[in-house]
Amino acid sequence: MCDVVIMDAMTLKSKLGHCKTHAHKFVGQILKSKKLNISFQSDLLKSLMMYSPKSQIKNIASFSKRLMPPYNTPCLTILTKNHEIVTVSWKQCVDKLYGSYNPERKKKERILQAFREEIAYSPKMMQAKSLFHLSKCAGCGKLERLHIDHDVRPFAQILDDFLQKKGLRLQSVKINYESKPYTLGSQALSRDWVQFHDHHATLIGLCKTCNSAKGSGGYKHRR
Repeated sequence: MCDVVIMDAMTLKSKLGHCKTHAHKFVGQILKSKKLNISFQSDLLKSLMMYSPKSQIKNIASFSKRLMPPYNTPCLTILTKNHEIVTVSWKQCVDKLYGSYNPERKKKERILQAFREEIAYSPKMMQAKSLFHLSKCAGCGKLERLHIDHDVRPFAQILDDFLQKKGLRLQSVKINYESKPYTLGSQALSRDWVQFHDHHATLIGLCKTCNSAKGSGGYKHRR
């Protein structure tokens, strides 16, 4: 029998805040206050887990904050009563609670992530990372460790051109969901994409501020 203390949606929202932004901040502060690899209990988080888009998580023994691969970022994890460690996306739970979870959008984000991961260690990207490891920002001239950014043609446009050449729609591309980070399901498509990207990409080094401000230059993915 489940012993999770469940709050109804109205009660949970009254504690988290009147909008998704407040809820993200509230839960973020809870996790920020927790030390790594130390178990803790939270009726609020247990209730929030009931809004997991994948499935309701009821077999919760405790929570903890752990550094998870591949990026070693702090993530919320659940220790189940079966002694399994499960990583959960509390942000997706918040999105679903506030009615803004969109599975198609999440699928698109995962596919885009897979395309980005495939070129993360391409010859041209590795050359750029070596060149701009510690250099002057192409935007403001600040000397620091830089982010690699696409100039002239943004990443989104290069990807759209590649998909058009292949006669593919973004949402139809199969990816490996088991791997983290996600990767493309076809090795041949991965190889062709890396070659296409490196041939068409112009890479520059930008500081974090300039990189955020530049974005995709107003370009939006084709539908």
